[in-house]
Amino acid sequence: MSKSSHHEIHELHSRSVHKLIRMPRSTWDWIEKSYILLALGGIVFTAIAFWLGGSAKEILLSIAVLLFFLLASFLSVALSYVNGEKARYAEVLEHLHRCCHTIRDLHLFIVSERTDADDLKRRVQHDLCKITDCLVMALSLVSGTRVQVSISFTRIEVNHNDEIGVYVVARDSASRTDAKHRDAVTDVHLTKDNTALRSILERDMSYYYNGQVHKSMDFVSTTFEKFPNDPKYKSLLVLPIRCLSERSTASRERYCGFIQIESQAQKALTTRYDVDFCATIADSLYMPLSAFARKFPRR
Repeated sequence: MSKSSHHEIHELHSRSVHKLIRMPRSTWDWIEKSYILLALGGIVFTAIAFWLGGSAKEILLSIAVLLFFLLASFLSVALSYVNGEKARYAEVLEHLHRCCHTIRDLHLFIVSERTDADDLKRRVQHDLCKITDCLVMALSLVSGTRVQVSISFTRIEVNHNDEIGVYVVARDSASRTDAKHRDAVTDVHLTKDNTALRSILERDMSYYYNGQVHKSMDFVSTTFEKFPNDPKYKSLLVLPIRCLSERSTASRERYCGFIQIESQAQKALTTRYDVDFCATIADSLYMPLSAFARKFPRR
């Protein structure tokens, strides 16, 4: 996609309020910033009027002018906030495109008959790490906080009465080093011992989100139990990588894995936009990962 196309997308999402009045974007920026300067000028003008004295009519007029500029300033700030939020979500499209591009190429590589087993596993892990990095950049941009993203595969644990377990296969670059010791020790997490995973499987939920994990008395996690001294995340979003339309003898076979997003900030994500964005990636990952699972049975 060319730079001009990126500019047009940014313009469309960040200035949709101004479609009725066609003006260059720079002109609208200047007008919005001038509102605050005019409000300050109105305050100074009214203060001078009161200091110089005058009739009641002049004082009332000064107050009216002050209220007008204060209202204009408030509307300017509100409008800038709304447009700024739209602009941030518009910038996320670039990261979404990169994820979809990587997923497409990964699927073609997996279904190739001439793929070596070791090369295939390395390629899957490498591409999944790229996807986690894109998700981190996108979600950090819209949330204004640092997030950590991991992708895990499901596996039937024969030693635990055929319980479903998950093991982490990819993390974003920033958290890979910090969580390396956890992944090495905690190879498999049983879904029954994790509130988020158990809720998704038992209730057939499309996602699990908890913006205040540290305040949830009934929340349990195998990571928290095995590493109690590690800083615990406060916001958690988990999405299943699954296919609802596929008929299987066991519903759990429809699940290939999970995407887990953590943040140290409370209520870091929103269910209005962020969940759908992440679900788009999770749904797209089902095709390549289900093909990978068929080549390497999950037992």
